[in-house]
Amino acid sequence: MNINFFKLRRCGHRDTLLLSRSLFWFLATVVVSTLSGQPVITEFMASNDDTIQDEEGDSSDWIEIHNPGSTSLSLQGWYLTDDAEAKTKWQFPAVNLPAGGYLVVFASDEDRTDPAASLHTNFKLNAGGEYLGLIAPDGMSVATEFSAEYPSQSTDISYGITQPSDPDEEPVWGYFPSPTPGAHNGGSGALLILDEVIFSRSSGPFTADTFLHRTGALGNH
Repeated sequence: MNINFFKLRRCGHRDTLLLSRSLFWFLATVVVSTLSGQPVITEFMASNDDTIQDEEGDSSDWIEIHNPGSTSLSLQGWYLTDDAEAKTKWQFPAVNLPAGGYLVVFASDEDRTDPAASLHTNFKLNAGGEYLGLIAPDGMSVATEFSAEYPSQSTDISYGITQPSDPDEEPVWGYFPSPTPGAHNGGSGALLILDEVIFSRSSGPFTADTFLHRTGALGNH
């Protein structure tokens, strides 16, 4: 998915969109560890209505963790957070993720860490966009993070990275109209192509330099 980043600068009594701009892939705002043996976030949903239910029948937000390695790994001591200033907000218990496996963690604000049951974070996801990170046991190293925030989300549409079977196709981040919690994501053909432009900030006066990113209406691949 293509993203245009704009810098707005306050000039006297009006806001001016600088003429210089650069075109980036959205991956430029997503940090994903390339180290072997590291778990990663591959999909999440911040507005779940009827895609998946937790053990109590509630439609909680959810985050999918994937082990891309060839051996099983322990998530004990790893963290999920929705706050860039609180990287150790919620800690995984002693659960193992098999090679190539997936784990769905509910972002329900219920804070459940029984390794024999469904896991629930102590925060919910904001459909309007916010920081989201998967942090290593040292409390600092980032495995995956969306910074400063992921884009706005729609109900029952997930956001994640494609996992193409074609080795010549590059993985890209985008919206999935048919979410696959706990399973392999499709290639770029599974992504939703947006027909409208969505800006990361609402309209209004700006009193300081700020950045906008734009999604949609530019082609999804």
